[in-house]
Amino acid sequence: MGDTTVQLLMRKMGIHGSVPTATSPGEKRTAKKCVTIGARSADVGGGEIDTLKEEHRNNLANPSLLWMVQQIDTRVAGICWAPDAFDDIPTLKAYFDAKRGPTSAKPRTREGSESVLPESVLDELKKDVQGTVHDSLGGVTSWWLLEYIPLWKPFLDGNKQQWKELNINRGRGREILHERPLFHRSVELLLNQSEDPSKAQSKAQYKPRARYSTDDPNQMPVYVDH
Repeated sequence: MGDTTVQLLMRKMGIHGSVPTATSPGEKRTAKKCVTIGARSADVGGGEIDTLKEEHRNNLANPSLLWMVQQIDTRVAGICWAPDAFDDIPTLKAYFDAKRGPTSAKPRTREGSESVLPESVLDELKKDVQGTVHDSLGGVTSWWLLEYIPLWKPFLDGNKQQWKELNINRGRGREILHERPLFHRSVELLLNQSEDPSKAQSKAQYKPRARYSTDDPNQMPVYVDH
């Protein structure tokens, strides 16, 4: 099997410098951003296929890896990537090539749903989502045992106060309350591909598992690039 997405990121990082920390003992720095990435957990983590094989260079783990690299680039100062760190990953190579080249970003719409990714990166993402979606909970599998272990689940009430409750997941997706769901561009590409009858049957049934109110116009998903 190939590296998981996190292992690959750590192996590929040519990092010099340090991550900034709180400037005073009492200061708290908290940033939360929940983005639904296309495909299933096993795909996003990169553990379902051998990503070192040439035919798997474009795969469903690349969007999440790209997202993590973008978060580091935009939020962490003092990070220097090795020049050839991602040369063997087409999506990331296109991203860094575009960063080094002249900028030609599209204007962002008010809703933030129109992609502002360079065309070269978007083209690689379209290739990435052509991979097979692997559902670890499909059929009879031992993974279901973990879905019935009670765990404490944090949630926000109507006043946006944080609480926690004992919860049994039972294979359900993440529930999104009191905010607009953020869907990664890969979700949109997978859904568009699902509507194409010429695509593979495994992707034709793709649907994000995140749960949110479809009746509330304020909870309609926003598609984001990072």
